Formats: sequence, C-alpha cells, structure tokens
Amino acid sequence: MDEEIEIKIVEFSNGVKVVNLLSNPILFDEPGSPSVQVPCTDKLLGLKTYKKRLDPENCDGWRIRIDPPPYPKIRLLKAITLPRIDDVEWLIRNIPNDVLVLVGRARAEVYGFPCVTPMISFMESEPVHRIDCFMWGDTGIVTDTGIPSDE
Repeated sequence: MDEEIEIKIVEFSNGVKVVNLLSNPILFDEPGSPSVQVPCTDKLLGLKTYKKRLDPENCDGWRIRIDPPPYPKIRLLKAITLPRIDDVEWLIRNIPNDVLVLVGRARAEVYGFPCVTPMISFMESEPVHRIDCFMWGDTGIVTDTGIPSDE
C-alpha cells in the first residue's frame, strides 16, 4: 500500500503540468507574469547501482602499459545504475501521464521520460527555470516500459 504523499502538481500558463520530486522548491519564469514557485512533493526516486567486473573497450593499450600480464593488479568495475522498481510502480500509479516529473539529471537519465530536469535561464541576474525547456534521458526504464497512455 502506498504511503500517503500529497502530490503537488502545478500547471504553467503554457499548459505544461509538473510535479517537483527535487528536494527544494523550484522557481519558474512565467513570461509576462510573476515567477511561479513549484513546491516539493515529498518523494525521492531511488537509484540502485550494481557493479560488474568489466574492462572498457578502449583500455587495452592502458592495460598493457600499466597492468601487464600474468595477472591484473587493478580491477575495473562498470557501474550499472537502475531505478528502483517500487519507485517506477509508484510513478505509474500516482502521476498522471500528462505530467512531467522534475528530478535531478542522474534520475532523469536513469528513469527516462517523463522524468525530466528543468533548464535554467538567467533573468535579471537571478537564475530561474524555464517553463518551456526540460532535459530528459533515453536510457530510462520508465521510457522503455511506458506509462499507460490514453490512446
């Protein structure tokens, strides 16, 4: 059963809806209007990192010079970061499919769309976030499994 979390969705003047899963409120620039503050929703999407002993494809020359046979003295581990499945399920159950989920860059990359990172612009020397520009990553599991659509 889901814990009781108040999901705070904000709609901008351009019709974009967002929920903020970052740890701080975010100030967005609304052209021709006062800036809009998007409050935090008290939910953190988790990441799980697995390690696999694996050399990068381009390390052969390095390995020969630095770590010659007969045995490797240096272990290289590849980090494989995945979203937590319970958090993916929470997103699917609780966030409407027309809402962008504001998260940090690492989580946007790992979770995929609709998890995005807001982009900053500088207005009057104060950084504010744009209501029309968000960064997403295409390696995410949410993108791959798909949030159910209305189609």
